[in-house]
Amino acid sequence: MRKILLIDDDDLFAEFVTDAAELVGAAVTTIVNGQEIEQQNCHDYDDIIVDLSIPGYDGVQLLRWLKDHKCNARIVIASGCETAVINSAKQLAETYRLNLAGTLNKPFTLESFLNLLRSDQDMTMPLAKPSEEDELSDEEIVLALHEGIKNDEIEVYYQPKFDLATNKLAGFEGLARWKYKGNTIPPSIFIPLAEQFDLIDDITFSVVKQCLPQIARWSNTESLLKIAINFSARSLSQLDFPDILSRQVEENGLLPQQVIIELTESALADDQASSLEILTRLRMKGFGLSIDDFGTGYSSVQQLQNIPFTELKIDRSFVGNFLSSPQSQAIVNSTVEMAHKLGIKVVAEGIEDADTKNALTELGVDVGQGFYYAKPLSPAAMEKWFKTNSHFLSNSDVKQSDLKICLVDDDIDFIAMLNDVFKDEFQFYTFSSSMQFLDEVESIRPDIVLLDINLPIINGFDACRQVKKLNFPVSIFFISGSDSKEQRLKAYAAGGDDFIAKPIALGELLAKLRTLKRFQKEQQDLAEQEEFARDMAFKSMTEASQYGTILRLFKDSFSCRSHTQLAELFFAYMSELQLTACIQFRSPAATYSLRSPTQRCSPMEENLFEMLNDAGRLYHFKNRTMVNDDHVSFLIKNMPTENDDVYGRYNDLIAALVEGLEAKWTDLLREKSTNELVVNIDEVLDAVRGKFDSFEKDTHEIIDMLILDVRSSIHVLDLTEEQENYLLNTIENGVEKVMDLSDAGREIEQDFSKIIEQYKAMRG
Repeated sequence: MRKILLIDDDDLFAEFVTDAAELVGAAVTTIVNGQEIEQQNCHDYDDIIVDLSIPGYDGVQLLRWLKDHKCNARIVIASGCETAVINSAKQLAETYRLNLAGTLNKPFTLESFLNLLRSDQDMTMPLAKPSEEDELSDEEIVLALHEGIKNDEIEVYYQPKFDLATNKLAGFEGLARWKYKGNTIPPSIFIPLAEQFDLIDDITFSVVKQCLPQIARWSNTESLLKIAINFSARSLSQLDFPDILSRQVEENGLLPQQVIIELTESALADDQASSLEILTRLRMKGFGLSIDDFGTGYSSVQQLQNIPFTELKIDRSFVGNFLSSPQSQAIVNSTVEMAHKLGIKVVAEGIEDADTKNALTELGVDVGQGFYYAKPLSPAAMEKWFKTNSHFLSNSDVKQSDLKICLVDDDIDFIAMLNDVFKDEFQFYTFSSSMQFLDEVESIRPDIVLLDINLPIINGFDACRQVKKLNFPVSIFFISGSDSKEQRLKAYAAGGDDFIAKPIALGELLAKLRTLKRFQKEQQDLAEQEEFARDMAFKSMTEASQYGTILRLFKDSFSCRSHTQLAELFFAYMSELQLTACIQFRSPAATYSLRSPTQRCSPMEENLFEMLNDAGRLYHFKNRTMVNDDHVSFLIKNMPTENDDVYGRYNDLIAALVEGLEAKWTDLLREKSTNELVVNIDEVLDAVRGKFDSFEKDTHEIIDMLILDVRSSIHVLDLTEEQENYLLNTIENGVEKVMDLSDAGREIEQDFSKIIEQYKAMRG
């Protein structure tokens, strides 16, 4: 059974840990005083949980005690101290090379604690140490190392580096590894001894000898991968080193730009003057220069000023707690800003989760490496990694099939087998980590996910639930080595669509995928037909709506009595079509040019109307269109020329629009002319009426005077009675005829007045 040692004096917390441990099948031993550790054998425990504020030995003293006793248990620092103190304790544990699983700030959730207990131990396990009885002295290590170099026992492991902006493979860091009698000797032990006893050049050139041909094999014309190699200060003591390295690079068919020389700040501080010449020559030849573990030395800024570095690597101590430590965030932020201003790329090492990767990407870090992507791997393991992580390769030969499939499984051999079978028929993406898959799944949007249940960190059930929350359809096929009723029920409850037990019958799985592929092709065809029908219906509805709007405009125009009212309808319709326009109404008496109901056109627009009013019904220039009729023109300034369907429909609409506006404006002009004619006739009748009145008055006066004169003169004429009567009758008949003529003129005037009044009443 898994055994946990809890060092904490809080009874409630001890009860919490005990209950949580039962969920992972572990037993807990609790001590409430740090000094009680002396009565314990730390090698008896798998996990040790340390509170920093504890009586007796405090947490920091306990970490030193665990280091002194070479404790290999997984260490968890759980404390209520401020974050800066916890981060310092974490840094101390890493410096002591303890197997630190993580830190927890009290209070924390049960889920975070269980995730830490369930986390993959391989990700935190330090390099194996020889047992105490087998531990070698420095002299024995040096002798063994000398023989190991001679016998080619130094191996190179490759840790991938990634362009964070594209999430594609950018290159590798080549790391020296040495095993002696089955135990891995940490580089922190054998590298300093190699430098001390003049063996470092042999190790360095052994690494170079292995790295260059390997990178040449992995690179191609589409993707020139880079290799970063660590060099010590002693390796830079040879003045001909740039020439030797250039020759080796050329012999392997590589470019100098593909090789990055990594140097620690401390190594540069040892003998910066003697190495400056060599570093300058290396840059002149095209090699990259990287300052490693930036921020852990004491002369960083001066070195950036004096040495032509092309990149700097932020130490993992800042990256590991970047999300939780304000101090680390401030240091990383300022480092990135400074480096970019100097034209230097920034590499972050020690990325272990998607949140950290995303935060560093947003900050502008250029390149990243760490266990989130992959741990250092041997060449053979790296070859398998290529097959199982093709989505990271910039030249990935993913087939352009209609069906996208993601395989998520931590069994590298299983991934390689399925990749060989499916890659030529489907768009096949492989992931060995559920975290990487969840980070990429939304950008890939697969049709099918083949999901292993027993994945570390985030198991298949939880991964399925997260995928099902995304906004796209996807089928989940669970894969499990255990085909039990319980597993199948859990798979169904998590949202799975099918369940496949290992060992998988490839023929059966392939048949399922092909059937699903045909089904999805049929669904896609139906969806395309449905979308086409929807588009046609939408276009028809849009056209009907727009023609309906223009009909309403014509209907509303019946009540218009001026060009201003007609212009208001026009501009409202243009606004509905999202068009910018100006309009001109012409009549024999005046021209009205408007760019809005209340604003006149500019002189330039006036000139355009004058130049183009006889250019035809529709005149197009760029995205502008002049629309003309006899008395109406309008200029549209933003016709949708980029969309042929909309452009064609708008041309039909504006042609109909100008005809309607022309008809209405012509009608208004006729009405205006008729009204002016009626006014003129009315004025003439008034004049005639006045003349009739004056004539009638003058006639009556003349007749009255005539009759008086005749009557007064009859006795002078000495006429007979008969002659006298005849004369009077003749005069009276003449007067009567004159009066009849006046009455007839009055009747004519009254008839005209009646006609005019009837017309006015009809128009009113």
